[in-house]
Amino acid sequence: MNPIRLIFALDRLSARLESCFLVLILLVALSFSFLQVILRNFFDSGINWGDVFGRHLVLWIGFFGATLSTKQDSHIKIDALVKVLPKRAVPVVDLFICFFCIAVSFLLYQSAFKFMMDEKMSGSILFEGIPTWYFIVIMPVGFGMITFRYGVKLIEMLYKFSGKKIETLKKGSEPSGLDISLHIKLK
Repeated sequence: MNPIRLIFALDRLSARLESCFLVLILLVALSFSFLQVILRNFFDSGINWGDVFGRHLVLWIGFFGATLSTKQDSHIKIDALVKVLPKRAVPVVDLFICFFCIAVSFLLYQSAFKFMMDEKMSGSILFEGIPTWYFIVIMPVGFGMITFRYGVKLIEMLYKFSGKKIETLKKGSEPSGLDISLHIKLK
């Protein structure tokens, strides 16, 4: 199998898994928050570690959302420079931005990994005997996935620069509801 095709297949598979985890974690967070509200308002009690657990679930939701928005190229970006530059320069600027994003997200991955390992080595407990690093493992994983996604985007850009069609390498990709377009050929 072509290694580029394998990268695109891995990207699609990881996006599906991330979407499933995102939905699952969102449901757990909403259910747990609802339970906390009911316990506090009607039973004058609550789960002591509930707020800490909820905050860490929000961290996971944020990172999964960031990785998926990177895949869909729907993350926050400022395109004022693109509107001023000539159209021929835009792909070069996009390529530079992609390299910059890879470098920054890789540095953030390294820092997050070091932070997670420091938490693991310290043996700190978040609640109920659960180590803190179990919950912050999403930080290096998230930044690693963002780095990977920008790498995939870089491969796509380089293929476009070389004049090759990237769609043939993305075999098996399905258009999402927003990507579907209708082409009508008039005679």
